[in-house]
Amino acid sequence: MLRIEIIFAEIGNTWLIKQLLKTNNLPVKNILLYVLNPLVIIELTGNLHFESVTIFFLLISLFLYQQFTNKRIKSLVLSAISFGVSVSVKLIPLILLPLLIRNLSIKKGVLYSVIVAVIVVMLFLPFLTAELLSHFMSSINLYFHKFEFNASVYYIVR
Repeated sequence: MLRIEIIFAEIGNTWLIKQLLKTNNLPVKNILLYVLNPLVIIELTGNLHFESVTIFFLLISLFLYQQFTNKRIKSLVLSAISFGVSVSVKLIPLILLPLLIRNLSIKKGVLYSVIVAVIVVMLFLPFLTAELLSHFMSSINLYFHKFEFNASVYYIVR
């Protein structure tokens, strides 16, 4: 069942990438860089990683955000909702939020961020328990205190 959902997300990803390429006047054949990428095929579809669902909602968000440039405020709100869903699946897209709101006015940037935050909170609310918060905070603590990325530089600084 999960594999079917991920395959549908990949079909949606392919269509959305094609639309984004057309909109930005880029060669549509560039879609093959994603579709035929062995990492996408093996990791996302083969090993059931939910990044494909995250990518799907992120691409919807980007597509709608691009529609907003045609002055459709409804597209901006729908883009923020889709971005919030994407963040709710995996937290990684949250890194891209400053890139999206930098081209907006302050008022629209705050609106976009608030909508994303409300969607994320609404989707996490049913699962919110003291145990979840404890595990989440221990994961963040582990990430910042135990993992040593680019350790060669870290050892010199330390």
